[in-house]
Amino acid sequence: MSAVEDMIEIEWADWSTSDGPAKALKLGPIDRWTAIEVHHGGSAYAPGTDILNLWDQYRRYHENGKGWATIWYHLGLHPDGRLASLRGPLASNSSRKYLTVNLPGHGSQTTEAQWQTLYDLRVALALDGGGTELRYHAQRGGTSCPGTDVINRIHSIWAEEEKFGFNVVVPDGRTEVAGMVNMNHPVVGMVTVPGVPGYATVHADGGVATFGGFPYLGSVPEHSSILYHPKYPDRAVGAEGVLVDGEPGYHIFTERGAIYSFGSAAYAGRPYVEM
Repeated sequence: MSAVEDMIEIEWADWSTSDGPAKALKLGPIDRWTAIEVHHGGSAYAPGTDILNLWDQYRRYHENGKGWATIWYHLGLHPDGRLASLRGPLASNSSRKYLTVNLPGHGSQTTEAQWQTLYDLRVALALDGGGTELRYHAQRGGTSCPGTDVINRIHSIWAEEEKFGFNVVVPDGRTEVAGMVNMNHPVVGMVTVPGVPGYATVHADGGVATFGGFPYLGSVPEHSSILYHPKYPDRAVGAEGVLVDGEPGYHIFTERGAIYSFGSAAYAGRPYVEM
């Protein structure tokens, strides 16, 4: 099961009065998604509305009014933060590149729980190997979806991420973080050190990105390409931070047992992993 599927708490049977056509729920590779696209619904939403019933209304309108196979959106964000499988994250629709996410109504009454889940969804998609640029429906043109409030919030997220260099899960061409070789590689670990501000994320190619003042001390690709070795391809699977005499450091370890040491982290040997 994928990291995205692990997040789902509301299933089709929880909200839909239909069994759902097999075509709409056909599974496919999750890594084909290049972005998460936010949508609102066609009817207004007020706090306290039965969201599960609203999603079922959307489904009936899309099937009966539009003649589509089923509801358009892959996923839905409940106001309490739960993620719902609407069309299914692995299902096909005519949006071949974008994982479509419904924010109920016109998005003017969104909750912080929904935005936190949206952030977590981007991280999960990165772990699944998908691209996780955050975008909205109106970028395609011809629509105001998902509404001014949500669009402004997404623009503020872009600005904040660009300011702090947080574009590890947003592989959309903005300025790269120091040490990040390929921002499409999934996150495999996070490094923190007591007393040192911020944190670093470590990616499958061994690339490192730092945030919040955490020092960049180096990355695996500066020494070797572990992903594309012609005979012994490898991948980073985790990392650990250390503090030695007040100086931070970190180890990055790989599937084959290789250990890479940076900063104050000392190399003391490695296991042999037969693969």
